[in-house]
Amino acid sequence: MKLTTKFVSGVFSFAILLLAIQTNVYGKNQKVVPFFTAEEAYRQGMAAFRGGSMELAIPALNYASDSGYRYADLPLARIYQEGIGIPRDDEKAYYHYKQYAYKFAAVSSDHHLAADVANAFVALGLYQLKGIPESTVRKDPRLAFKHFKHAAANLKDPVAGFQLARMYQKGEGTSKNLRMAARWFNFSYKKNHTESQAILGKLFWRGIGVPRNRAIGLALLKIANENARDTSCPGYSGGSQRWIEKAFQNLNSAADPNTSDSADQYFTKLYRPCDRSNELPSINGILIKNTPDQGSDPGLNRDRLQETDRPQIANPDRGRSNTGFGFTNNR
Repeated sequence: MKLTTKFVSGVFSFAILLLAIQTNVYGKNQKVVPFFTAEEAYRQGMAAFRGGSMELAIPALNYASDSGYRYADLPLARIYQEGIGIPRDDEKAYYHYKQYAYKFAAVSSDHHLAADVANAFVALGLYQLKGIPESTVRKDPRLAFKHFKHAAANLKDPVAGFQLARMYQKGEGTSKNLRMAARWFNFSYKKNHTESQAILGKLFWRGIGVPRNRAIGLALLKIANENARDTSCPGYSGGSQRWIEKAFQNLNSAADPNTSDSADQYFTKLYRPCDRSNELPSINGILIKNTPDQGSDPGLNRDRLQETDRPQIANPDRGRSNTGFGFTNNR
């Protein structure tokens, strides 16, 4: 009886100690639960997140992240970016996206984490295109370009390919190169990225960066117009539906009967419902043959992510610097 009493007392004291430690870290007003490992904290945090208990989810996930359990950083990034149960905080979202992206940057395109890692790199790039007001995250198109390129070239992500194409098209973060822009639009077109299909169609219609072929241009815009209503398409955006529909109507009304007939034939051969696991076919060798890779895009060899691109960032949640990567604080 005495042994049992002492054992129960010891366990209770240990639990109280854990509670006191976590209350000191997360604040007196935060509800906490005892975590014996970072993985357990992550599991409890995700269970609380799925159940809508953000007052439990956030401390648990932060505990896991601070303990180096990088899987926790992706849900934290999304919570802060979307303001799920808390005020939106883009600087914290940026921090956690970067932690996750650089931890798993070396995964291959067929790895089960590839899509999530690519999404994290795309999120970083989008933040770096504009910067975050009143934060340490400055506008840096050059680094955004590298992040998009890593996600597109190494992880085969169509949203990253689209963003990379736009940067080549504008000459933002890199030299302007319309041919490379068309190649990356083609890369994302084949993965059923709607806006890439529409823009590539307009390029073919006008002969910008690709051979002029109005039938192919109209067919691609017709494909994009069909996909613009499909929320399962990569990079779906309700805001793009209107301009794509208008662009298709304008080209369709301007096409002569022969062009329209040829476009319909191309559409029948090429159109596939959105499915990221199946690529669309090339257009009888007329569409750009070479998907950009390290051989066809000279920037891929020159502009790899370097150690200096991986800055140490102060964690806005804790007021202390992360030392997990060991890189210099140069941003």
